[in-house]
Amino acid sequence: MKIGTKVSLMTSLLIVLIVTGISGVLFYSEKKVLVAEIQNRHLTLLNTFRQAAEESLATKDDILLLNYMKLLRKTEGLSAAMVLKRDGAVLAHTDTARWGMALTDAATREILSADGPRQRMASDEQGRPVMDMVLPVGPASPEVLVRIAFSKEFIDGEIRAAMRQHEKRILLIAAAALLFGLGLSLALAQTFLRPIRRLTEATAILGKGKLDHTITVDSKDELGALARDFNVMAARLLELDQMKKDFVSSVTHEFRSPLHSTGMYLGLFQKGGAGELTEKQLSYLKVIEQNTVRLSRFVDDLLDTAKIERGKLEVVKQEFSLAELLKDVQAMFQPNADQRKISYELPTAEGLPKLMGDPDRTRQILTNLLSNAFKFTPEGGRIAVGVAVKDGFAAVSVQDSGLGIPADQLEKIFDKFEQVKGAPRLTGQPKGTGLGLAIVKGLVELQGGKISVTSELQKGSCFTFTVPIVNS
Repeated sequence: MKIGTKVSLMTSLLIVLIVTGISGVLFYSEKKVLVAEIQNRHLTLLNTFRQAAEESLATKDDILLLNYMKLLRKTEGLSAAMVLKRDGAVLAHTDTARWGMALTDAATREILSADGPRQRMASDEQGRPVMDMVLPVGPASPEVLVRIAFSKEFIDGEIRAAMRQHEKRILLIAAAALLFGLGLSLALAQTFLRPIRRLTEATAILGKGKLDHTITVDSKDELGALARDFNVMAARLLELDQMKKDFVSSVTHEFRSPLHSTGMYLGLFQKGGAGELTEKQLSYLKVIEQNTVRLSRFVDDLLDTAKIERGKLEVVKQEFSLAELLKDVQAMFQPNADQRKISYELPTAEGLPKLMGDPDRTRQILTNLLSNAFKFTPEGGRIAVGVAVKDGFAAVSVQDSGLGIPADQLEKIFDKFEQVKGAPRLTGQPKGTGLGLAIVKGLVELQGGKISVTSELQKGSCFTFTVPIVNS
């Protein structure tokens, strides 16, 4: 999972948890406030009822109490209201039939001992839950209490109805906060990831050898400091790389003259220029000559690589015949194919296009690819050169039935000094320098083409490069 996805998911989850938690707290707080309001309203009603009872008892005006009881009957959710003596005698009741009765049930006996406000859950005569509230009338009538019971079902319904409105409001606020938070989290994630993505891309570019790449620094935080350090590192690597190239170029130029001179003297020795040599001496000189030639080729490859990297390798584009070029390379490798009984196939000259490129460099590309094909193809194998024309380019392929290349190394084989690791070697084949395919890639791209490879272990490889064709 990418870091951007992780950051977005984590921040989104955090925002969801925060919004959910806040919504829950708001919902709980609203419900708590609502319950407190209902309780205060009931307590206010109870206190008003107490005042009316106190005034009625003080003035001995039963009509006043009777009228107030009529008003209480109209109160929504009221289960019962009464005025009691501490011995259980009912002085007034919303049910006029109970006036003058005595209540002796356990719940009534329990509340008759109240010396202050008391509130508890109880059940009415039908067994339905009610909120029972009791309050003594006062000092003037210490033996008298007022009692009100509200239906629990009505109270719960009232709370639910009120909370539905609160729920809608809370949900709307939560949804808006959630959308805003998610949008903000994505924006913040992109803000943090943008410089990280730049660093990642720059690191990949640096890994491909483009050491002159730098990052634009537009922040003063830790990521900005990291970008600046990256630019310093890239500049230092570029400096070191230039020193390396200068050193390699200098050394290889210094090698060419003595190697050329050594080759000339070896030729003179072998031709008897210093007197007759024995068979054993000639065999030693042959070994020296082979190693000198190999070293000379390595020096030439180093020089070509350095020129390609500096952009100083000359490519002279001109019209030339692909058929003639294939004829030359066929003649070059046919003896090797005959000696090792390798099927060596090339396309016929008919229908082959004219190319627009450097004939010498194209020959070098094809020769290098065929050399590798013969190097890693066992006796009795097959090597085939094919040509296909598409979109203004000739795609030249070199396919072999050799050892193949592991899939995890396909992207690296065009790098300098890279060779297939772990692949078995054919007896008698010289070890390469690891520069050939890097030079091939550079030469192909200098001519405006591309090169690719497909391979399967023990079944062979196919290298394909493109060269522009002459516009007809």
